[in-house]
Amino acid sequence: EKNWTIQVVTYANESYANDEIAKLAKSGIAAFIIPSGRYYQVCVKRYATNEHAKKDLAYFQNERKYSDAFVRKIKKDA
Repeated sequence: EKNWTIQVVTYANESYANDEIAKLAKSGIAAFIIPSGRYYQVCVKRYATNEHAKKDLAYFQNERKYSDAFVRKIKKDA
């Protein structure tokens, strides 16, 4: 199972989160939203291990300018 992802940004507005997803999709990056209370966490890709996700983390932090991006585990219900 691919239970790891990179969270790139969080929005309080679902429309902004969807706009971010569309922007990433235009670059060929698979993205999705994990809702959390009144927030919408935009995540990219799914990985089998934490280590695999960490290999891509620097790209999103530096090249894609998501300086607060981090690796996180996906809960079963997400």
